[in-house]
Amino acid sequence: MPFESPELYLGRFADDQRRAIRLHVIFGIGTVVLGAMIVIIALVFSGSLLGEGYKTLLSVGGTFVGSLSGFQLNEINKRREKISAAETLSISFHDLKDKTGPSDEAEREKIKSLCWELIRTAVLGSKGHE
Repeated sequence: MPFESPELYLGRFADDQRRAIRLHVIFGIGTVVLGAMIVIIALVFSGSLLGEGYKTLLSVGGTFVGSLSGFQLNEINKRREKISAAETLSISFHDLKDKTGPSDEAEREKIKSLCWELIRTAVLGSKGHE
C-alpha cells in the first residue's frame, strides 16, 4: 500500500498512543486500588487474623500502593509528545493537500519522510536506525 496520505497513518498512530496511555493509567490505578483493598481487608479483619497474617496482608497491600512510585509518568509524557507531533504533521499535510507547486510537492515529501521517521522511532525506538 503506497504511503500517499499520511493522515490515515498519523490518525491511527495517535489513536494507538492514546490507547496505550489509557491502559497505562488504568493499570496504575488498578494496582493502587488492589493494594488499598488488601490494606482495608487487613484492617477490618485485624482482630480475627493472627499476628503474622495481619502483618503479611499489610505488607502486601503496602507494596501494591507503594508501586505507584514506580509508575512511569515519563512514558505517558513521551506518548503525549508523539501524539502532538503526529497531529502537527497531519495538519501540515492537510494544509498542503490541495496546493500544487514544486515547492508544495517537496514539502509534502518532507512531511511524508517525517511521518516515516515518527513511525520508525515509535516501532524501533530512538536507536533503531537502519
